[in-house]
Amino acid sequence: MLFRSGLHWHRSGPRCNGSSGAYPYTLLPCADGLVCLICRARDEWGRLVAAMGDPPWSAEPRYRDLRAMGTQYPAEVDAKLAPWLATRSRDSLLALGLEHSIPMAPVRTLAEVLRTPQFDARRAWEALPTDAGTARAPALPFVVHATGGAPLRAPEAPHAAPARRATDPSRPLAGLRVLDLGWVWSAPLLAGLLTEFGAEVIKVEHGGRLDAMRMRGRPLRDGAPMPGPSIELSPSFHQANHGKLGATLDLKHPEGLALLRRLVADADVLVENMSPGALARAGLDDDALAAVNPRLVVLSMSAAGQHGPGAAMRAYAPGQIGRAHV
Repeated sequence: MLFRSGLHWHRSGPRCNGSSGAYPYTLLPCADGLVCLICRARDEWGRLVAAMGDPPWSAEPRYRDLRAMGTQYPAEVDAKLAPWLATRSRDSLLALGLEHSIPMAPVRTLAEVLRTPQFDARRAWEALPTDAGTARAPALPFVVHATGGAPLRAPEAPHAAPARRATDPSRPLAGLRVLDLGWVWSAPLLAGLLTEFGAEVIKVEHGGRLDAMRMRGRPLRDGAPMPGPSIELSPSFHQANHGKLGATLDLKHPEGLALLRRLVADADVLVENMSPGALARAGLDDDALAAVNPRLVVLSMSAAGQHGPGAAMRAYAPGQIGRAHV
């Protein structure tokens, strides 16, 4: 995948190779340790720069091209961030990230991980018996519940519905319809795997803010970038989204929200990895979804879980401390 994007794998220290396409994707020193910074979208980089006070260098075109910064001169940009980071602690940077929705997380020691308040709030640990007594170990990485306190039951067989795309009837999930409201990797990849088992998956994006995986750049053929619309050519995007149908909706627009409700009414599963409360702010919290479709199974995969003091944390890959919520 990296090779097709023109990035050749090599050991690169605290930085993901080629910044995985966009700056930043790295560990950087701060006043009392290291912080993990990963921005995949322009608005995330914009929020980080704004939190820094919009330094004059940030207005230069050279420091507004995420892909060029990430693949061509990331160390140069690191040096721009270094003085600001050096005056701030890991805890203050975590609080700043939570306040401004910046994907930023402290690098913790094992002892600090065990004391993380979010893990305690999410009951992430359990005691396991050992010959010497008990040991602290990770609990199940998900929480399952039914809305309204009703007993959870297995979903019914997929109901008959018009206009469902025919899939291989021999596959175990044939006839199942899945709405993918995922972003970048975790939820889209999971939904992509469901297509392999025969499910019909509809990926829903915002037309004005397409999935950032589309922005990873054109693949190369014989050393030259392939022609065509760059947003349709990213190998990383197609790896996670092959076999899906697609739709673009603006959930802040009444018509877009109405269209999503129509999709929800005829779906069996909804998968999303947005920040906690994003669907509720659009008018589709658990109760609203259940009212539209009481048999809908919802999988929410936010970075740090749906509840707890760190639930608002935004993160990608190594910054995540979450447990899934069903």
